[in-house]
Amino acid sequence: MSQANWEADKMLDVYIHDYLVKRDLKASAQAFQAEGKVSSDPVAIDAPGGFLFEWWSVFWDIFIARTNEKHSEVAASYIEANWEADKMLDVYIHDYLVKRDLKASAQAFQAEGKVSSDPVAIDAPGGFLFEWWSVFWDIFIARTNEKHSEVAASYIEVIFETGLL
Repeated sequence: MSQANWEADKMLDVYIHDYLVKRDLKASAQAFQAEGKVSSDPVAIDAPGGFLFEWWSVFWDIFIARTNEKHSEVAASYIEANWEADKMLDVYIHDYLVKRDLKASAQAFQAEGKVSSDPVAIDAPGGFLFEWWSVFWDIFIARTNEKHSEVAASYIEVIFETGLL
């Protein structure tokens, strides 16, 4: 695993823990911190709902807006009712915990957060949340400091050149 991915892994864990704390899911946060060996240092970017939730919400709104056109009205209303950003974040956090084999954390979060045990819609070996976070974190870091991949730097350069950002 590259150094950039290792940092992304650790930061995802820190921001998942922050999200659990901000949702007042004490047992889940405590289990995850112990089992996942998550740092107890305060988060670098503190947002009211949590940095992870804030960015996930932006992503999820855009993702649903782009995919809703392809669904019938019935399917779109189901998505709107059941695929809200916070619920989906919880589902993908649970999936991430399961795929990391953090059994106590996954069980505590599922019970305390009332997370659905339905299979995830988008499945990935390390979890969709991890895949999304890895891309997000690389681009976020490319925008904010010098420690980033060449791919992310190229992406940012193209976005600026085309006027999309």
